[in-house]
Amino acid sequence: MLFRSIITDLGNKRKIELIRDIRREINLYFQIPIDILLYDNNEFNERSIHPATLEYKILKQGILVNG
Repeated sequence: MLFRSIITDLGNKRKIELIRDIRREINLYFQIPIDILLYDNNEFNERSIHPATLEYKILKQGILVNG
């Protein structure tokens, strides 16, 4: 199973709406199970400073694909 962490400006949409849109687009190309973690910049920054969180591990060991 793959998971992707996405940090973005949520704009006027709720997280669940954006996740559904992202999943719909990904499913056009890949038919594998995927977990999507969606954060706004502030939320990710707050959580990534704590070493016990997944966000900290993503910050330290994750791979930046586009940004």
